[in-house]
Amino acid sequence: MQEQKTCVELIGNHLASRLNDLDEMVPFLRAEDIEIGEFDAFKITAHVRMLDERYSYDVHGDFAGGHSAREFIAMEICDEVADVHRDNQLDDFHSYGLCADAKKDDHGAYIEWQLSFGGPADGFRFYITADGQPHRITYYYHDWFDGAERVLSGDDLELLRDAFVMMFGDDSYAAEFWGDQMEGRHNG
Repeated sequence: MQEQKTCVELIGNHLASRLNDLDEMVPFLRAEDIEIGEFDAFKITAHVRMLDERYSYDVHGDFAGGHSAREFIAMEICDEVADVHRDNQLDDFHSYGLCADAKKDDHGAYIEWQLSFGGPADGFRFYITADGQPHRITYYYHDWFDGAERVLSGDDLELLRDAFVMMFGDDSYAAEFWGDQMEGRHNG
């Protein structure tokens, strides 16, 4: 019979999987310009052709910054497609975790973003200062009667800081959230 691996042995792969998921969502959501896929570009081109056939463009001169009406419509459709993609990614991001709870341990006050529960359970802990700044972020992985935790650093830390800001809007909200939790004003 094969011995079950411990959480210390498993945490690396689980953390990598979570970071990969977030790396696909977070940069996309914070991007100013969104690259659309080849399939979407094909659909946009087909839509513009349909509009070309249906309407004649008699617009001459400057139109929306010197673009032709056809170019302007194509840009508007691209913006629309990008907005739909961003909304879908935002929905995915906000439904990724189960809950966020304010807690305290030996390292201080933190907001725990629980991603799964039971055996195993995992999530991130955002240790925050009094003004709501995450100064330490850890990933935990717990199974029955076992557990492991890793402190994030480098690019992983920056990715989770961005996720933190996306969840709580800005640092002042996190400070308010923590203060309210300690005073019992939220049930989170």
